[in-house]
Amino acid sequence: MKNKRGSHVGIILSFVIFVTFLVFLYVVVQPALSGLENKRIFLDYLKMKLIENASENFTIASVNIVSIKNPTASFCIKFEDLTEKIVEIKDSRLVVKDENRAVIPFYVSTSKKELEVTRNSVNHLFFRIFDSPTFKIGTGATTPSCRQVKKDEYIIGLVTTDTYIFNTSILEIKTAYETDYEKLKRYFKIPAGRDFGFSFTDNTGTKVFDVGEGVQLTSIFAEEIPIQYVDEKANILPGFINIKVW
Repeated sequence: MKNKRGSHVGIILSFVIFVTFLVFLYVVVQPALSGLENKRIFLDYLKMKLIENASENFTIASVNIVSIKNPTASFCIKFEDLTEKIVEIKDSRLVVKDENRAVIPFYVSTSKKELEVTRNSVNHLFFRIFDSPTFKIGTGATTPSCRQVKKDEYIIGLVTTDTYIFNTSILEIKTAYETDYEKLKRYFKIPAGRDFGFSFTDNTGTKVFDVGEGVQLTSIFAEEIPIQYVDEKANILPGFINIKVW
């Protein structure tokens, strides 16, 4: 007859060894898992700070001249009271496009609340106006011969304001990183012992820059984030931000 007591002891001993192995495995792996989780939390926080600091308001408005009121003899036209109706324009940080989506010259008269544009064709009746604090201040000058389009001679279409990432703002963060990294870390409230880098890839697939590139660490944690950004000509384009933390 087989020794059943011995068999039971063997099973119990095997179970104890198995449990001991699991405990050992947890003790070995748990710090690594905890470190990865901390890096994930840090990366999510950094993603929020980068997007927050690279984003600004972006207003888009459309204007259409009533066809029978079109001043056909004039390339230069100025819309009466337009700046007051669309957006409070203080420093001419605009981009203006015609119906072919071409960027055209403009001038803002804040005293008269007029927007003056030079169109590429006297037959162009539709215009889009883009407003954001990230755009450069317009440097145009008023033209005395400009034909005024009175407020009952044009129609304002849809006016929308949303928050977008701007490539100029991304480049400003990159400059801050290269100029004074520690100051940028303090501004982002990044704790001591944590570091980061990031890169920006534009709509053509070109990597515009990569700060923090070349860091040779095995503990780098990274994520590529798809974004929509606005360029200097008010185009909304797809791109990527790649964030690295360690």
